[in-house]
Amino acid sequence: MSFSPPSAPVITLDSGDIVLKSGTFRLKMYIKTIVGFQNSYSLNVESLEGYEVDMDLEAVGATSDYAINLPEFTFTVRDKISDGTNTDNLLELIDNLNVNELIVCEITFGSGADLFYTTKDQAEFSYKDRNLKFKAQHPLKYGQLSYNKTFDLTSVREDASISVVSDCVQVYNYIEEFLKVLGNSVTPYIDSKLYFNKTSPVNLDHTIAIPLGTVTPSIDASTSIIRSIAISEGAIIGNILGNAYFVNRASKGNSVSMTASDFEDFNVEINHKNIRNFDINLSFNPSADGIFDSSVFNDQGKNDVDVTFTTQAGYYVQWNASNSRWEQPTDDIDNYLNLTTGIGTNPSRSSYVITAYKKSLGASDDVFISGKINGITTVRPDQYMSMDGSIHPLVTGKDYRFSYMKFDLVEDSIEFEAYEI
Repeated sequence: MSFSPPSAPVITLDSGDIVLKSGTFRLKMYIKTIVGFQNSYSLNVESLEGYEVDMDLEAVGATSDYAINLPEFTFTVRDKISDGTNTDNLLELIDNLNVNELIVCEITFGSGADLFYTTKDQAEFSYKDRNLKFKAQHPLKYGQLSYNKTFDLTSVREDASISVVSDCVQVYNYIEEFLKVLGNSVTPYIDSKLYFNKTSPVNLDHTIAIPLGTVTPSIDASTSIIRSIAISEGAIIGNILGNAYFVNRASKGNSVSMTASDFEDFNVEINHKNIRNFDINLSFNPSADGIFDSSVFNDQGKNDVDVTFTTQAGYYVQWNASNSRWEQPTDDIDNYLNLTTGIGTNPSRSSYVITAYKKSLGASDDVFISGKINGITTVRPDQYMSMDGSIHPLVTGKDYRFSYMKFDLVEDSIEFEAYEI
């Protein structure tokens, strides 16, 4: 099914500013104009179930099977809506929509705003309470960009004068431009172990470029490409609370120091995935080279993990400083994957990818944790937790990345699950 956002002019429903324990919140909904209804209404929010981000990995196969790890936002509003003079019913309003017509949800918290979509099929009406509960989902769930956003690669496309692969885009630049259109005033954060901006670090002279031609890909194609890029290094991608991110699952690039006072609840679990065999086969087009690993993690385990995927077609290129030009080197992509450039003293790039999948899929002897964190701004999905000695002896001095987070804006807390990195 192909979904369509509303075209201007639209009906606007606005909650106004709501002061919560966690900060100031505002919800706007934009719906296509319906004859017989007013242009704008006040919106009465009854409850905020909050953001939920499930970053857990179960298995990886085709691109379409890969969970792109995007948040959802659930909220409940009263059925009665008013423009100050006229009173209508929200249920009657959305009942005029087709199942593929999208409702825009603009969720503002602090200085940034997330733009999600929902449909009338995502609404649950309570006759007893006279309210509607909506589950708003990220635009990519519907194969769309954020409302009124345009994905344009013109500024980062490299033509034949500086690249042997004409009209190509560095993967790093592709990621960055994609993150920028995931919301309003979002702050992109990229922590990749495979793809770097050639100026950061300054000594980087190898990268991967995607040949795209002179036209920015369609939304469906763009989504497929970003999924492929994320799979190629086991990354999480998404946006929440005004922050957009692309982060390798094993990376330690952006930490938050945690103490016992940061937790309302804390639980420890050992080897909860019960993994037996672990296999990873990530092939890079157009060559057959890639990242491969096969091991028996626990011969008494019950679950096998098989990560097999062929990435988005791309070209391994090297910067020739004397010619100020990207060129294709004589060696193959395996050399690039084994480089440590940009990673400091850590293992190679391919080792980082293998570790990212092993850690996140539970093929390790690490301690897993869960619980509740005080304060929704304490830590973000793109960050990891560095634990001090006041929490629990099994986690002292260890680092943890999230596999699940639920942000409760009313109680100002985060439910979480996390694995050691």
